[in-house]
Amino acid sequence: MIGRLLFGIVILALSASQSAAAQTLREAVEGAWALNPQIKALEARRNEFIARREAARAFFPAPPAITLSHATDQPIQNRNQRVTEAELSAPLWLPGERTATQQVAVADLARTDAQLAQARLAVAGAVRGAVYKFALAERESELSDRRVGNARALETDVARRVRAGEVAALELDQARSELFEAQANARERQARLAAARTALLSLTGLRAPPQSFEEPLAPERDISDHPLLQADARGIDAATAALQLVDTARRESPEIGLFVGRNRDTFGTQYDTTVGLRFRLPFSTRARNAPRQAAALADLAAAQARYDDDARKLRVEFATAKVVLAAAEAETPLVRARLQAVRSSVSRLQGAYDAGQIGLIELIRARVALFQAELALARNRLAIGQARALVNQALGVVP
Repeated sequence: MIGRLLFGIVILALSASQSAAAQTLREAVEGAWALNPQIKALEARRNEFIARREAARAFFPAPPAITLSHATDQPIQNRNQRVTEAELSAPLWLPGERTATQQVAVADLARTDAQLAQARLAVAGAVRGAVYKFALAERESELSDRRVGNARALETDVARRVRAGEVAALELDQARSELFEAQANARERQARLAAARTALLSLTGLRAPPQSFEEPLAPERDISDHPLLQADARGIDAATAALQLVDTARRESPEIGLFVGRNRDTFGTQYDTTVGLRFRLPFSTRARNAPRQAAALADLAAAQARYDDDARKLRVEFATAKVVLAAAEAETPLVRARLQAVRSSVSRLQGAYDAGQIGLIELIRARVALFQAELALARNRLAIGQARALVNQALGVVP
């Protein structure tokens, strides 16, 4: 009793501070997205690719360099020979390399944007699951509390009848047993509710669960529009751009340098000044290019295989979600009919018990069956809503 009272106080205290709480599923998804650690990593990667795109617009593929050298024969013959040289050099873009490098950065940036959308959908799926888990726990807890109230009222009525000598004391024991079982069941449901609430609020960072979370069924659309496949497609584009860069830059960057030198042969002679231009062109070899091309082709093949595999999984996921939704909707009339039949049975058995025609245990069993039927209807209603959410998730729809 004390435990339930404390639990109620906690719930009331939390409810009193919910004036600014989330009201919709969308707000819950926004809250979870703000706390998701993946967003920070992807945004950091996005900034990296933006920087690479800007760097690919530079005049040189790498920064220029200055080289200084000085030579003398003093340690050997000491004829006072001196040679001093300074060179300013810079690497050059290969034909088409600059454009290919920009395309790689743009493709990587597009892939990162698609991955952000994919991550957002994954967050929405986690929130959908947590919301319906909480909603089910909440409804089950409400029904369990109602069962406790009914069992307590029955125990009070049976105790009065025992005192009046209308029924045997055995029936009071049966009524109390039902009350104790209902209380134990209610405590278990309350613990599940508290855990589901904590998990949901921890995921979303909000102070209260959303009050509105049912979703309309989204219209079907082409599977290629799914954020996961969009991310996979952008991955194929990025791998293709990387392969194009490998095919374009088949040698290291050539270098061009301007140098100035001052030298003299012996002591007392004047320094001669020379100015020159130096050009360096590395060779293209199979030892350098074959591994790079093989790696780029492997990345492209892996990206294409990932797309095909994810497309197949999404088709199965969508078909499964539709089957689950159809099954839940088909079950609704059966669950409602069962509940109506059990309610009618309980009403008749209550009259029979009041007339002394049956024992209490039969009435208790009927009431337990009624509780189970009410639970089944509540679960069916939430199962339909969750199945719709699963269909939307399979379609790639974010609340």
